[in-house]
Amino acid sequence: LEARTALRSAGAIAAAVRALDRSRGNARVQASGCRALARFAAADRRSRVCACEAGAAKTARSAIERHPEYPSPSPSPSPSPNPSPKPSRTRLSAALD
Repeated sequence: LEARTALRSAGAIAAAVRALDRSRGNARVQASGCRALARFAAADRRSRVCACEAGAAKTARSAIERHPEYPSPSPSPSPSPNPSPKPSRTRLSAALD
């Protein structure tokens, strides 16, 4: 959480949104960027506010619509020993809204 706070302060959320905007045709960049935004949105309220102000929800939604072959990212980066079904596309939108 402290690392995310430091990254948020350094402008990492806005940088991720800009990277997604610049790389619209690259599905891998879009998936990675959405995962990063989802992690920030799950971190704390200030990160969610910062993500909203940077346009993360709109940018992530566009990436998801543009690249349906990639599943919606989960905010938790580590796999569990008993994997649950893939998160729905609305989970990312809800995390960023």
